[in-house]
Amino acid sequence: TIYSDCEATSGAVTFVVPHYPPPPPSPDCNPPRNLEAEVLGNNNIELTWNSPLVSFSSKESWDVQFNVALAIGDGEVGAECDGSYIYTTNRKGPGLYKYDLAGTYIETIGFLGFNNIRNLAYVPTTGLSYLSLDNDHLDMFDLGDESFHGNLFLPGRARAIAYNGDLDVFYINYRSSDIMVVDRQTGDLVSSFICGSNRDYYDFAYDNWSEGGPYLWGFSRKGESSSVIVQISLPEGIETGFTYDASWLSTSGDGQAGGLCAQENIVPGTITLCGVIKDEVLFGLELGEAEWDFLLDGYNVFMDNTLLTAEPITDTIYIVPDPGTGTYNFEVSAAYADSAGDFLCESPKEG
Repeated sequence: TIYSDCEATSGAVTFVVPHYPPPPPSPDCNPPRNLEAEVLGNNNIELTWNSPLVSFSSKESWDVQFNVALAIGDGEVGAECDGSYIYTTNRKGPGLYKYDLAGTYIETIGFLGFNNIRNLAYVPTTGLSYLSLDNDHLDMFDLGDESFHGNLFLPGRARAIAYNGDLDVFYINYRSSDIMVVDRQTGDLVSSFICGSNRDYYDFAYDNWSEGGPYLWGFSRKGESSSVIVQISLPEGIETGFTYDASWLSTSGDGQAGGLCAQENIVPGTITLCGVIKDEVLFGLELGEAEWDFLLDGYNVFMDNTLLTAEPITDTIYIVPDPGTGTYNFEVSAAYADSAGDFLCESPKEG
């Protein structure tokens, strides 16, 4: 229904038809995934899970959302997005390059004493970016005020890096070395897996949106094109067999793989896999449609069908105080709300 205001003007009737934004889609009310429990040393119980799935378009023909020439193009190689800006790195000198979400260059950010940055990963919970300089530690920076926040020492050398906020870990490797899963807070090795048939990675991106995931995407220089995006299933670390040859995005036709990142709402309502072909272009490929942020209100946690959370929580981790010796059943559901915060639906329980 279109509602119109009308007014009489000299015998004629003028209709003023306002334009309203389209209503948001109704939620699918999908449940969380992969609920796991671990008994800690103090007999508290740590519950962790993954966010609900989002329906995605076919990965056989990804839409190109943007493909723009790099502003500097001399040593410009790594890539990351913090949801507000895209950053690229300078492997030949100091600093980073800052772009808006449309790929327009804004400025150069200089770091005194930090040269030849290869890659970076952004951690939303801390607001810090973790910089890889091809060595055995990550340098922590707040890119807003360019302040240094220390080092995270690693169990091995790192060039490729991606952050998994569901488990609070990094995935790191150097070219074709084993891919290490590293605790963000301590730098300790959690686990590792070998590179598959595709290797010589320059960067990774973590994807917990795609159906069947979570996945780790690697940008590989192995093969004829030297710019192949590889899908790796998690937590096993096994290549799924799906690859995407990004060489056709190169202006020279033979560009090399650089940085990679995955982020929602770079283009509103979508998930974007963004990356750099070294010294040539900054690109964005559509993985699929994103959930509207306001719809997922949080999670409800249950023990033996009793609700433990008075209000939905936004974290994907929950600590249950020591319940005493016994056997317990835990479940988690997702709660959805509209833009006004009013309840829409609750998903089936996972657990």
